[in-house]
Formats: sequence, C-alpha cells, structure tokens
Amino acid sequence: MIGLHESTEPGGDDVDGLIRVNTGLAGFFACAAIHYFIYWWLSRHERVFLVFSVQCAAYAAFCVGISAYFAASTVPETQAALNRFATFGVLSHAVVLQFYAVLAARRDRAFRALVTTTLLCLAVLNQWAPLRGTVTALQPVRMLGGATAFVPIRTPPGFSLVLAYLATVAVQVYGFVAAREISKRDRVGAGLIAFGSAAVLAGAVVGVLVDFAHLRAPYVGALPHAIFVVCVALFLARSYARRGARLSASESRLDRSLRETQEALASLQAEQQLREEADRARRKALEAFVQAQKAELASQLAAGVAHDFNNVLSVIGTWSAVLLDDPGASSNRDAARQALGNAQRQGQSLTRQLMALARPEARSVSRFPLARAIQATVQTLRAALPQGSELKVGVADAPDVEADEGEIQQVIYNLVLNAGDAMGGGGLIQVQSGVETLRAPLAVVGGHLPAGCWATLTVSDSGPGIAPAVRDRIFELFFSTKAPGRGSGLGLATVLRIAKISGGGITVHSEPGHGATFTLYLPCAGVSPSAKMVPQAQRSGELSRTSAPRS
Repeated sequence: MIGLHESTEPGGDDVDGLIRVNTGLAGFFACAAIHYFIYWWLSRHERVFLVFSVQCAAYAAFCVGISAYFAASTVPETQAALNRFATFGVLSHAVVLQFYAVLAARRDRAFRALVTTTLLCLAVLNQWAPLRGTVTALQPVRMLGGATAFVPIRTPPGFSLVLAYLATVAVQVYGFVAAREISKRDRVGAGLIAFGSAAVLAGAVVGVLVDFAHLRAPYVGALPHAIFVVCVALFLARSYARRGARLSASESRLDRSLRETQEALASLQAEQQLREEADRARRKALEAFVQAQKAELASQLAAGVAHDFNNVLSVIGTWSAVLLDDPGASSNRDAARQALGNAQRQGQSLTRQLMALARPEARSVSRFPLARAIQATVQTLRAALPQGSELKVGVADAPDVEADEGEIQQVIYNLVLNAGDAMGGGGLIQVQSGVETLRAPLAVVGGHLPAGCWATLTVSDSGPGIAPAVRDRIFELFFSTKAPGRGSGLGLATVLRIAKISGGGITVHSEPGHGATFTLYLPCAGVSPSAKMVPQAQRSGELSRTSAPRS
C-alpha cells in the first residue's frame, strides 16, 4: 500500500512521463504473469508458478489503476482510480501471503487464513467505504521537485486503512520468516526473497507517512513491487537451474546405473550360459556314469547268478556221481532222485527271482506244513555245503503256514547257503521252526509285526558274525560281502521281499565272534495276527534294512 499525493499538472510532460512509467510497469507485470502461467501450464504440478502468475497479474492491475489516477482530471475519475488501485493493492498482498506459504512449504494455516480474510474483507469494504477516504476536490500544489500536482482533497482515512497497513506489514514479516526457512537449503535465494520483502515493506512505510503524516515524498508507486518481482524471478530461476542440474546429475547417474545393469545382465547371461553348458556336461557325465554302473551291476548279477547256478549244479553233480559209482543201490537211487528233483526246483526258483526283477509273476499261495518245506530243502542242501559243515534240523513244532512253498524253500536255501559261506572252514548250522506268540509289536527289518501268533523259521550259524559296518546294508539289492564272482547280492534281498509279500518279516541278531541268527516270521495258517506289518518310511524302491547278515 503506497500513498499517492504527488502528480504533475494534467497535460504536462511530467504527468505524461508518470503515466508512461506505470504503463510500462503494468506491461512488465503482465508479461511476467503470462510467462509464469505458461510455465505452470507446462509443468502442471508446480503450484508456485501459478500463484506467482496471479500475483504479477494483480500488480499489473494495480499499475493500471495508478496510471488512471494520474490521468484523471475529475473528482469521480480520481475516486474510481483511487478505489481501484487500493483494491488491487490489498488483493496483491493476499496473493503474496499465499506465495510465501507455497515457497517455504509452511503449514501455519490459521495465521494465513486470518490475514487473508482480513485483506479480502477490506477489498470488499473498499467499494462502499473507501480505504483512503472520499475525494471531494482537486487542489494544485507544488512538490519537492518543483513539479505541480493535483492533490485530492478527501476525507481523512479511517481505521480500515490502518488495518490494511498492519496486514501488509504482517505479510512482509511472514516473508522474512519464509526467507529463514529457505535459508536452510539456499542462503542466496533466501537473501533475494528477504530483499524483495524489505523493498515492499519500505514502500508500505512510505505510504503510512504520506497517508497519515502528510509527508511530501518523491513518488515511489509500484517500484517496490517491481523490485520484489525481479528478486522472486531471480530466486525461481536460480532454484530451478539448481534443480535442473540435480536432474541432469540424476540422469547421468541413472544412465551410468543403466549401463552397469546392462553389463551385469550380460555377465549374468554369460554366466547362465556357462552354467547351462556345465549342466549339460554334468548330465552327460552322469549318464555315462549310470551306464557304467549298469554295466557293473550286470556284471555282478551275472557273476552271482553263475555262482548260485553253480551251487545247483554241484548238487546235481554230486548225486549224479553217487548214482554212477553205485547204480544198483536202491537207497542211493531214491535219495538221488529226490535230491535231483529238489535241485531242479531250486534252479527254477532262481530263474523266477531273475524274472521277478523285470516283471513280477503270479504267486502260488497254498497251505502246507512248514516242516515239509524245511526237510525237502535241507536234504538238497546237505551235499552242497562246504566240507566240515554240520547241519542240524529241528522241526518238531513246525506249524502249517499259508504262502508260496517254492518261495519259502528259496528263503531256506538262501539262508543256509549264506551260513555255509559265512563259516568258510566248517561249523554248525541249525535250522529250527516253531510257534511264537507276540504280546507286543516286534521290530523287524523295514517295519513292525503286530502282536499275535506267528510261525518262526530260524537259521543260525557258528561263523564269525557280521561286522557292524555292513550290518545295515546286507538286505540291499546287489550288496555282497563275498569275493567277486562269488555272490550276486540277490539272496538276502530276495529273502526280505518274500518275507514281506508273505505277510511276515525277518529279524537278524549277530555279534562279532558269535555267529548270526536269522528268524523268519510267517502268519500261522488259520490264525490271523491282529494287524498287518506296519512298514517304516522309506524311499521309493529302496529295500528296508536293519542290523543284518550278508548276501
């Protein structure tokens, strides 16, 4: 708010000069308003440009009012011009307050609402009760520079003008507060804002002296506002130049990061390609290893099968020699016929084992005396045991069982031959059978047997026992502790499979130096256990195992 009591004589050169100055300032403010409005339109998110554009438009209207005031030659024109620039002066300070708040990002809304409401009310009140009073006449006077001016004779300004000046001072003080906030990030920019606020505040002080102390001072008009606009424009140019530099630096860092990321991706792709090539090479090596393992297993199987068939052929050869040496003895002939028949059955059983590895076949389950299967198999085996081996059989208490008789004979055959091989230089092998009533579940290889009545078949030897290191592996397929070419690793694996499919189980007890004892549990015929065997969790295709013998 700046006092206006100085002009030159209407029609004189000084009046024309003042009009041209204010018209030029109005054009300057209008250009600034359009410039920053375009900036806001392009950015759409920088509200400071929009507020500053409105502020410059208010200053332009303020300068137009001042030009009209200087050009006025009648009391009504002077009054209208006086009211117009007073109104726009008040509104411009309201906009300046919002600009300071946006610039410093302050949130003291209560203070801003109070000052803004006061200024808006004064702008509206000015239409009915002029802030600067009512012009009654124009009186020519001579000013300090020697110029002649028409000083409006008006009623004294009231309290509303005092309130307007107080609000203006509050706005500019708020500008210093905003400058202090800005100084935290930009000291030079804060200095520009403070200088612009000080210029406007100095103009307001001059207005107070002119309006209330009737001081005749040189015209300052909208010059403080022009200084303020220049300072703010420099501040905005500086701020956004720094922001542009930061954005440029950020883009450079982003480009560098992008290049590094691309290089990293290329490196990862190369590494992935190398890994895929290594995986392919590993798969090829694994396939070659598997083929080698298959070849080795086939070799072991062939050697073991040859050994087992050699045992059968040994029986056939032994009894054939007996018949050739004494063909007339009927006792030898009957025993040989029975032994050769059993040997044939053992050979067929071994063949069925080999076929079962590739394709399971139907089982022939029937009820038969366990003693019969034991005696038939043992008679065949006596001649096939190593020299010095003694075989004792106790089957007096053997019950009837329901199973495949050929499979049970194969179990006896494998267990007894294993015992003979384990003793090596001879010893005692005992084959016993009986009935055992379990009062609690019994742990067997690969699971548990429920309580109940079970037929038992026990084969024990007086050999060296089983080493703890191999005890847990003896039921594995193709695992053998015998010399190469002496075992196939099928014997005990077959025993375990037959025990399970027959509804029973097998246990093994062995201590180094005290031989080994294998016990086969089978369901008694006509007496069902309380539940089936509960298997342990095991990998698919893997044979269960406990402490155990050799194959």
